[in-house]
Amino acid sequence: MDFEILGDVNTIYNRINHQNPVDLTPAISRIAHAFLPPVVFQLEEYGIPRMISRKIHSAGVIDLENRENDIHDTIGIFQQIGYEGLLKGVRDLDGFDKYILQYFYEGILPATRS
Repeated sequence: MDFEILGDVNTIYNRINHQNPVDLTPAISRIAHAFLPPVVFQLEEYGIPRMISRKIHSAGVIDLENRENDIHDTIGIFQQIGYEGLLKGVRDLDGFDKYILQYFYEGILPATRS
């Protein structure tokens, strides 16, 4: 669904009713990202399910609700922490979670030559 139209409607409303403007931008952003922080939504596109993201965030390893960090910043944080560091910081990952994260790390870390 294209949520830009909601922003356009918000702009038109504010121009017509300029004495009582309303800013729907935060609500539109949340709807567009399925009520998830944008980075969590984007990490799903990289293969990390939101439940794993929640475990990482809840453990305090990476603040995935920090709206100042975009996906590139967040991936940089993942790279700095490393796979083993993430496992040490997030204790409640099961075997499948670890498999998913290992696959994710293979995609974001530079290939090593043998």
